[in-house]
Amino acid sequence: MVAGTDKKPLVDRWLYIYAILFGLSYSQAALFAPNQNTKFISGLALANYRDVASDWMAHITDPFLLFSVLLKWQYHWLGLYFGVHFSFFLIVAIYGMVGVWMAKGLIAHNEERQRTLLIFALLWLFINTIGIRNLLLDFFPAGLARQYVLGTYYQPCCFGVLILAGIAAYASKQAMLAAVCFVIATLFHPAYLVSSAILAAAIIVLPANRSLEIGWGKRLLFLSLVAGVLIPYAVWSVDLLTSADPLIRYKAHYLLSTIRIPHHTVPAEWRVWRTLIFFLVGFVAAWLGRKQLMGQLLFVTLWVVAATILWVVIIPNPTVAVVAPWRISVILAPLSWVILIAGLSPWTAQKIQTQSFISLDRLGKVLIIAVALACLAGILGVFFDYQHKIERNDYPISRFIANYHKPGNQYLVPLDQMDIRLEAGVPVFATWKSHPTKDSEFLEWYKRIETARAIYEKRGDRAKSDMLVLIENHSVTHVVWPISKGDFPFSQMGQQVYRDTYFSLWDMRRASRG
Repeated sequence: MVAGTDKKPLVDRWLYIYAILFGLSYSQAALFAPNQNTKFISGLALANYRDVASDWMAHITDPFLLFSVLLKWQYHWLGLYFGVHFSFFLIVAIYGMVGVWMAKGLIAHNEERQRTLLIFALLWLFINTIGIRNLLLDFFPAGLARQYVLGTYYQPCCFGVLILAGIAAYASKQAMLAAVCFVIATLFHPAYLVSSAILAAAIIVLPANRSLEIGWGKRLLFLSLVAGVLIPYAVWSVDLLTSADPLIRYKAHYLLSTIRIPHHTVPAEWRVWRTLIFFLVGFVAAWLGRKQLMGQLLFVTLWVVAATILWVVIIPNPTVAVVAPWRISVILAPLSWVILIAGLSPWTAQKIQTQSFISLDRLGKVLIIAVALACLAGILGVFFDYQHKIERNDYPISRFIANYHKPGNQYLVPLDQMDIRLEAGVPVFATWKSHPTKDSEFLEWYKRIETARAIYEKRGDRAKSDMLVLIENHSVTHVVWPISKGDFPFSQMGQQVYRDTYFSLWDMRRASRG
C-alpha cells in the first residue's frame, strides 16, 4: 500500500475523491435551519428573494457583509437550494481534507506512513458521519457553550474551517498561506477575531517552530500580515456594532448575554460534565502531541480558554461575555480529535497488519462497504430532514402565506415561529431567534419582542391597545394565531383568511381603516 517513488502517494491521489465521500457522509440539514433564519436575511434581501427586503431586519447593520454578498451571488448563479447545499458540501469536504492535511504533520515519516494516513482518513470520515457524529457529540462537545465550527448547515461560522486550514498550513511551513486563511475566516465571521488573534500570537512563540525551521523573520511577517488586517477590521467592527453611548452598549450586551443567549455567554449555564470532558480530552491530546506544533498550540490555547472563563466567572462583564473569547474552543475541539486519531492510527495500522482476524483483501472490501453505507446515511439524512420539515406544524401556513402575500403586508407571528419569515419570504414583525447585533438595534428588537409578547400572553381585552399600536404605528397587517391558545381574541378587528390544525391567519387591515 506504500506508493512507489514514481507515483503520488495513495492518500494524495485519492484525496479529492475522499473529500467528496466525506462531504456526502457528513450530511446537512434542510433549509431553513435555525441560525439561517438570522444570518440569511441580509443576503437574501440583497438577492431580492421574494419580499424579504421589506422586512425591518433586512435594513439593520449587517456584521456578515462578506457572507451576505456571497449568498447573493450564490442565489443568482446557483439558485437558493443548490447554492446553499453545495456551498456547505464544499466546506465540509475542505474540512475532511484539512483533517488529513493536519495528520500529515503528526504522523511519523516511515514505511508505514501511507497506510497510517489511510487509517486516519477512514477514522476521520467515520467519526464525522451522521449518526456516529451525533453520538460522539453527546460525550465530547464540538466546542464550549454549545458552539461549533461546522454544525449541520451553511452559515458564517462554517468558514472557521479556514482557521484549521491555517494551522495545517503553518505546520507545513506555509506561513503566508496560514495568514491568508486566518484573515479570510475572520472576514466572514467577526466572532473569529479573538480566536484568530490568540492563535496567531501563540503559534509564533511555540518551541516547535525551531524544529520546523521557521525563523523569527518569517514568524513576524506572518503575525504582521494577520495583525495588519485584523486590527483595522476589529476597529471597524466595534465602530459599526456599538454606539457612542456606554449605557446603550451595556444594556444591550446585558440583555443579550443574560436573556437572549446565556447558553453561549454564561458559564453557569453550561453543562459541567461536558465542559470538563472538553478540557480533559483536550489536555490528553495536547500531551500526546507535546513535541509537535499542533499539540503545543493546543496546550497553550486551552489555558487561555480556561483563563477567560475564570475571568468572566470572577468579574462578570456582559461585553466580554458577548465577545465570548472561549469561542476558540470550536477550533480546539476538532484539533484535539485530529491529534488523538493521529496517535491511534499507527497502533490500528499495526494491529490490522499483524492480528487481523480477516484477510486484508476482505477487510478492504468491508471498508468500501462501510464508506458506501456512510455516504448513503448522509444522503438519506438530507432526505429525511426535508421530510421532517414538510411535517412541521408551521409548514402549511408558511406555504399559504408565500402564495397569499402581497407587497405592503407585514405579519405578526408567535415569537417561537422563526421559520415563517424565510420559508414564506415575507416581512415579519419580530421573532425570538432573529435579532440584530448592533447594540441600539438590539434594544429596538427587544422592544418589539415585548410588544409582540403582550399580544400573545395578555388577555384579549388588555392587549387590544397593544394590537392597535402594532397596526397603526408598525404597519402590521396580518396576525398568525396559534390554535393552542384558543379563539383569536381580536376577531372583531379583522378577518380570518386561513386556518389549519395549528394556526390561523387574520387580516387586520380593517382595523387600520377603522
